[in-house]
Amino acid sequence: MSDLTAFLCELPIENRTKQVVISNRFKDAEGNPLPWTIRGISFEEACEIEKQCVVRDAKTGVQYVENTAQAIKQIAACVVDPNLNNARLQDHFKVKTPEALIGKLLTPAEGRKLLAEIRSLNDESMVEDALEPAKN
Repeated sequence: MSDLTAFLCELPIENRTKQVVISNRFKDAEGNPLPWTIRGISFEEACEIEKQCVVRDAKTGVQYVENTAQAIKQIAACVVDPNLNNARLQDHFKVKTPEALIGKLLTPAEGRKLLAEIRSLNDESMVEDALEPAKN
């Protein structure tokens, strides 16, 4: 039997942040690529994002997670800098949400690179690798 006292204390999710350069298109005054700051999210936050992305097939009634929407919402939740909620930045690109801003700011390759960095920070690749044999 395990010692439950180890689970009874406050164990906040550690503050996991990382700076990543996802593109050479965004540069500082000296011409250096600007890093983006990303943060890890809790299991609870990840589940909430997934819940928001569940859709029902109109013909079959089967529910599934819309992966593209989930990826964009996850990026929006994990990007700290640049601040995707900044009204000036959103106004510049004529959008109203962080998710829409992501679509305007990033190329498909940059979006995939950023998502890969976020998933790595959240250790999601290990979960997906573990689930893969179960799918087959």
